[in-house]
Amino acid sequence: MKGIKWFDEKKENPLETNRLLLESTLDEFSKCSYNEASLNEIIKRADMRKGSFYYRFYDKKDLYLSLFYYIGMRKAEMINSNATTSQKDDFFASLREKTILALKFARMEKRYYDFWRIYIKESEEVKNFVHECFGGYYTDEIYIWVEEAKKTGKIRSDVNSKLLADFINILIERIDLLISPEQTDEQIYENVCTMMNLIEHGIKKTG
Repeated sequence: MKGIKWFDEKKENPLETNRLLLESTLDEFSKCSYNEASLNEIIKRADMRKGSFYYRFYDKKDLYLSLFYYIGMRKAEMINSNATTSQKDDFFASLREKTILALKFARMEKRYYDFWRIYIKESEEVKNFVHECFGGYYTDEIYIWVEEAKKTGKIRSDVNSKLLADFINILIERIDLLISPEQTDEQIYENVCTMMNLIEHGIKKTG
């Protein structure tokens, strides 16, 4: 992952061990865009010296990416610990369940939801450096799922595995942008099932 100091140095994400820094960072980036967010305010509210901050991070971009990683890991942990279906047994049921769990994750912490809402409106420059850091990081496993599903006849053999893996990754990672806090769990479930059915009937092997 390019541009993350603690990762380059094979250390733990500082946001995992410094709760005050995590809260300060999440507060700032869930209210402000990347360019509007103040690193000085984050450091001040975290009661941290600048020297201590730069010992742990390269810069503001590094901190932003570290928050991105932190939220992504919490989402992955929530999905993995609550999933009851396996993509090896039922590709579409597993995909549907993981997508619904990703949606539920977005409702667990309002600041996560606000952070993603702001991110979707970020400049191409910001989105590019995020993709440069994490692009392909989460799609490899999904690609393997797709290939296995094709081998077992659950998906048509002519489907482009890389394209489908990228699409599914975007769906799982960003589907929380399509919901609002006012929606009930039943409404969310209905909307997700509709999208999943469209995907399934478009790529599922028939006959």
